[in-house]
Amino acid sequence: MDNALWLNERELACVEKISKDASNEGIMLDFSCPGNAVIPELLNAELKNRDGRGHFVGDYMQTLTYHPGKKSVTTSIMTSKLDETLALQNPYSLILGMFLSAKAISANEIILFVGEDNQFIAQMLNIRIKQLEKMGYFKSYMVDFCVIPIKEEDIKYSQDLSLLSNYKESLSQARSPYQGVEEMWENSKHFILNVETFLNISLIIRNGSGWYKRSGKESNYGSKIFYVRYKEDGCLIEVDMGSTLSEMMVKIEEKINIPQKYVLQIGGNLGCYIKQSQLELEIDFNSFIDAGLLLGAGTVEVFESEKKARKKMESSVLKSHENSCGKCSVCREGTKRLGELVVNNSSSDGLHCFEKINYLGEAIRNSSLCGYGKMAINMIVSAANNQYKV
Repeated sequence: MDNALWLNERELACVEKISKDASNEGIMLDFSCPGNAVIPELLNAELKNRDGRGHFVGDYMQTLTYHPGKKSVTTSIMTSKLDETLALQNPYSLILGMFLSAKAISANEIILFVGEDNQFIAQMLNIRIKQLEKMGYFKSYMVDFCVIPIKEEDIKYSQDLSLLSNYKESLSQARSPYQGVEEMWENSKHFILNVETFLNISLIIRNGSGWYKRSGKESNYGSKIFYVRYKEDGCLIEVDMGSTLSEMMVKIEEKINIPQKYVLQIGGNLGCYIKQSQLELEIDFNSFIDAGLLLGAGTVEVFESEKKARKKMESSVLKSHENSCGKCSVCREGTKRLGELVVNNSSSDGLHCFEKINYLGEAIRNSSLCGYGKMAINMIVSAANNQYKV
């Protein structure tokens, strides 16, 4: 598939055409796509949510079409460097993906939560939305856009919003992730995807499901974009689904000078550690799940040693308990006990009690109701399984 740079070039072409001629047929057709045509195209493309669990987006949409009440299309640009970068580079494609999703499920509003320290992103999105509205690009469907800045102290749960729900089990987003928006949140059923998935929706509608399925592999089509961080260096890379981790590392090494021996962690605070012996693992949801790993929302962190990864893991343990809503006792108490095990059994020789940590972690994963509880223990359990000295 054309890489992330192609997305940017397509975006620039889109901006140029919009600024010159609001009636441009190609761009207007994107926004005028009938709502009832969106879900069949996404089902045919077999697009999976890039949040780490890999649910089919078309199924998710179809489920929400049967909900009679108020509905919102929602994303968050709060703590993910990948989401921030993609939103900055592709604002029109993000807005298009969310607008088409709103048409497909008959949503009343489109909500973008943006960190207050990202005022530039909030202002940029508001300007783009007003520009498109003035030029008539939203005339095919009336929906309210809300770009809502959130202060850091108002964040209740810092994990990916999509983990707050499990639509297959009809568990709605009962808890608000942010202070001050509780009423708005709880009075609406939310269709939640991350920025990358909304960009994929816009690309599929523009180019067709056949184009999308030319990359990747069966049951895991398309590509995956990662934000890679090593010390102070960071970059975006894009690989086809089905590529191996070793192929991904080749691309990373072309952009960042990393050591020959390293510890790889994928998925942010809810992600897993990867051994170098696992580098032939294919990048797709099923392969990662079978290996007990999490593909995650697109953050890759490279550490030069196992000990260098210790600080990140201990921080993750503390956040796991802090971010638990407390409704599931197994998650509320389990993450606390897991943190105590890690802190009390860490030494200069590394992490001990591997079996206890693995047993407790699996109990939390199997008993928690929401996606967050099932994933909060990933980093610690993967470290224990790999017997890392972290």
